[in-house]
Amino acid sequence: MDAIAKLHVAEINILVMLAERLGTDSKRIDYREFAEELGLSRNTVKYNVDKLISAGLVHVVGGKLSIAEEIFSELPEPSG
Repeated sequence: MDAIAKLHVAEINILVMLAERLGTDSKRIDYREFAEELGLSRNTVKYNVDKLISAGLVHVVGGKLSIAEEIFSELPEPSG
């Protein structure tokens, strides 16, 4: 997917973490918990998740996030 190639490091790390946590399920996430684990602010995590949603890499339905299955093979390893 071309959208993955255009991501910045923070977005990639968040997408990888979401993929690990969600798998192919739809779940609510705790932005504060993600922020602590990544060493980012909650607002930064929320902003980047919103960018991933806008890029079509993450979907939100009823407040639950999910990731399209086909992107799993294209995710890079997290950096840092």
